[in-house]
Amino acid sequence: MKSNGFTFLEILVVMAMMATMGIAGVITYGRVQRQEEMTAVVVTVAEILARARVGSVSGDKDTSWRVDLLANKAELKDGLGNLVVQYSLPARYSLSSPVSQVEFGRGDGRVAGCESGCLVTVSQLGGSLSQSFRILYSGVVEY
Repeated sequence: MKSNGFTFLEILVVMAMMATMGIAGVITYGRVQRQEEMTAVVVTVAEILARARVGSVSGDKDTSWRVDLLANKAELKDGLGNLVVQYSLPARYSLSSPVSQVEFGRGDGRVAGCESGCLVTVSQLGGSLSQSFRILYSGVVEY
């Protein structure tokens, strides 16, 4: 007698393989999404640092600009100490740096206290993800 369909066992095997592939895809997608979010945080903080450097080099307000790097936010302050931009990190991330204030020299944009470069790290709280970037003495941000 010839059968024209699949057996119950064959259907179960295919369903188990599809479920396994689906779960693996969801896990991978979540990890990629968290990594992309962390990269966005790093780029945003780096852009704030670059904006401060431009303000100092251009002589805007005739003083040096600075960025305060706190555990949960980065604050850009103009040469007069006025808050220009405040960026709060998403709740599940933290920022660590050997310096809490990055001040760019007026005219040359050099960073005092970062003669050998300052490594800034963004970490996921309670997780294993982290990403770092370096502020060079020249004021350039590498990431």
